Amino acid sequence: MSASVLILALFFAQGAGHRGSTRKIVLGQYLGFTAILAVAVAVAVAVAVAVAAAFGATFLPQSAIPYLGLLPLALGLKAAWQAWKHRNEDGDDDGEAPQGGPTTMAVAAVTFANGGDNIGVYVPVFATAGIGL
Repeated sequence: MSASVLILALFFAQGAGHRGSTRKIVLGQYLGFTAILAVAVAVAVAVAVAVAAAFGATFLPQSAIPYLGLLPLALGLKAAWQAWKHRNEDGDDDGEAPQGGPTTMAVAAVTFANGGDNIGVYVPVFATAGIGL
């Protein structure tokens, strides 16, 4: 099972019982993947494959790259903190499903952060494919 599927399953579990959470999760997944494709196409169109690799290598300092994996962890810790902070609060008893669950932008951010390997694959493909597809 890939990490993307596991993370997506966790988002759906977090949104269980919350009205509109499925829509937010699916929209966030599409937004995140669209951002991955947009970055890959922009890099591939802007420069040749060799220049794109050099730009990607120098865009961030080498010492900062290992810390990019902390973004999904930080989002998860924030959600855990909010759940712990609100653990004793009573929900509304008006018969409607409560609003909540993961936000669209949180799902999009995690999808984008988790899709860095996809950008590494798509850039050479789009750069060698050319515009005449």
